[in-house]
Amino acid sequence: MEDVVIFSSKRYLAAMAGGCLLFAVGCIYPLVYGFDISDRDALGRFFQLITPEIFYLGAPLAILGFIYSSYRLLKPTPAIIINREGIVDNASALGAGLIRWEEIQSMFIYDVMGNRLLGIIPVNLEAILARQSGLKRFFFNLGKSMQAAPFSIPEGGLPMKLEDLLARIQGYREGLSPDSA
Repeated sequence: MEDVVIFSSKRYLAAMAGGCLLFAVGCIYPLVYGFDISDRDALGRFFQLITPEIFYLGAPLAILGFIYSSYRLLKPTPAIIINREGIVDNASALGAGLIRWEEIQSMFIYDVMGNRLLGIIPVNLEAILARQSGLKRFFFNLGKSMQAAPFSIPEGGLPMKLEDLLARIQGYREGLSPDSA
């Protein structure tokens, strides 16, 4: 059976790079030229207190997002690979990598604040997390309680609907011999 290879949408990556660049400029500009927030009320004093930190934190994160999306745009790598071993998820910076067929308990489509995601529930979460880098493991554990599934593939970056992707995954899995799935 031939591998199914799906690349991220170039339009999505270009929009993400542009958005990150605008956000970075929006964070750097006030740091260079200053910002004016009224301190006449408690809310104004609070924002005046935290605003520099927000800009100092936001600018590097936005620049990292710009670098990542620009790199993926200039050097395309598959977002999703469906093969005999399982599903390779590289659809985002925090993609899970290889999730073997025997490690997948269930898959479903869900929505978070208008963003559709394909959720993957593993049989043993700790086994998959053990293969991740320390940074990825930190972010998976951080977001574990906030998501419906520990591993999620966002629809926004894909050139297809999640229903089509889920059908391709299930079709491929069903096409494998019973002893390999």
